[in-house]
Amino acid sequence: MHRAPRVLIHACALALLLMPALALGALASVDTPANQDYLVRIWGADEGMPMASVTDVAQTPDGYLWCGTLVAGLMRFDGVNFVSFSAANIPEIQSEGIHKLAVDQAGRLWINTLNNALVVWDATGFQSAVATGVRVNRLLWSAGDEIIFLEDGGKLFRLQRTGQGWSGESIPLPEVKARQVYADAEGRIWYLRTNNVLASWQQGKHLTLDSPPGLEVRQIRQLAADRLGQVWVGTDQMLARWQGDRFVPVDPGGDQGQLTIKRIVPAGGGSLWVEANGRMRRLAEGRWVAESSAWKNDFSKLGLLQFVCVDSEGGIWTGARDSGLIQLSPDGAVTRLTTRDGLPSNSLLFASEDRQGNIWSGYARGGLIQVRPRLFGTVAKAQGLSDTLVSTVCQDTEGAVWIGTHSGTVARWQEGRCTNIDLPASRTSRPTVVTADAAGRKWFGVPNVGLL
Repeated sequence: MHRAPRVLIHACALALLLMPALALGALASVDTPANQDYLVRIWGADEGMPMASVTDVAQTPDGYLWCGTLVAGLMRFDGVNFVSFSAANIPEIQSEGIHKLAVDQAGRLWINTLNNALVVWDATGFQSAVATGVRVNRLLWSAGDEIIFLEDGGKLFRLQRTGQGWSGESIPLPEVKARQVYADAEGRIWYLRTNNVLASWQQGKHLTLDSPPGLEVRQIRQLAADRLGQVWVGTDQMLARWQGDRFVPVDPGGDQGQLTIKRIVPAGGGSLWVEANGRMRRLAEGRWVAESSAWKNDFSKLGLLQFVCVDSEGGIWTGARDSGLIQLSPDGAVTRLTTRDGLPSNSLLFASEDRQGNIWSGYARGGLIQVRPRLFGTVAKAQGLSDTLVSTVCQDTEGAVWIGTHSGTVARWQEGRCTNIDLPASRTSRPTVVTADAAGRKWFGVPNVGLL
């Protein structure tokens, strides 16, 4: 009888344990500060994961996580156990090193080995698709039995099924900026050239748009496609979106004059993070819906982002050289995890989200990193609470939490900090009672004093 991976059965585990199955191991996380919103867990040799550089992670529709390693082949993870697949037991893999992993729209796992072969896995098993000569950067687009990859050198690699096998062709993109290549919903490939000229490719036809309709005499700086397959460009003057046969300016409001675009990062749905005019803002449905002052203050000087992972909540996880793991949440808050927060290294290679919201990463010469949201937080003296012996807790109409303590003080908890309030004649060893009514008033029961 086939056993479903534990990654799949987390709903059952949730009913019993109130946490996803993949998070079970994270209970043993170490060296994670108590006030941190995320728990960090390293899966290594003790858990069955070879201590080899983890190069990539992908999750297939059956729930398994697949981990590529530098010298230990391909590992399959069900949330508890690792199973190894390598040249020793799978001849099609042909290599002990894995370069990249990707899952297409049909649920097939594509494995790019370090000897530049391309292997595909589906319910029937492993199959060699291309014997040599392919170095994948990322999967751009797939539909049915057609897949288009971007290669490390800036070329396209197009695969099509032919009978029981696959045929592939390499397609050069002239003078391409390798980080500025995207696919729209129809499979048309858009890219910027080194001279910032916009170009496209579709079904064997190259098209150069020296003066794209709607962008005449404007210098294109950034190109992106959102999760819905809509194509966006940022210029020295504005943000624009492709609509059928031309680019249409998008004016979210709030800026006087033009938008000078520095960075466009696709987020959840059709939203984008746009860094322009010295501000980092999230665009959704044609308007600004969030702004990140933390990004402006601390991360605006980041150069090229080494990787970008879009999470299910609409935030992004990214990193640059030795910066650790940076999360930009949908509301603009920024969390940065480093070795001080439990990461084994600040030089991470990638980030990937599974269906339970865990973030997975890897680093050179090390194991597999799991980052998951902390289910419980602590309000203690480190957060400003004067007495940790608590008598009552309530929430007011503005969302602030009021805490009555045994020492007679009351604390107001909001935005991660406590403000302590000494009530009249309240310094006793008896518990103070606090509650809030619908009119916004707070009521305090103070021993030997009465009701305030």
